Amino acid sequence: MEGINIKNLKQGVILTSYSGDSPKFLQRFGRLMRLKPDETGICHVLMFEDTIEEDWVKTALEGR
Repeated sequence: MEGINIKNLKQGVILTSYSGDSPKFLQRFGRLMRLKPDETGICHVLMFEDTIEEDWVKTALEGR
């Protein structure tokens, strides 16, 4: 759901990483980046170890 802002969102959980090049992951992650500069957000990404999901999350977080 692009374009939705959640005011004062400081914690989030991403249940699936999608593929590493999917805009969905970064879009959801970006919702936590709309805080004031002096605030900190926490994002929990749930994934299975030693699967392609782990590679997707690493790729998405590296910005590739």
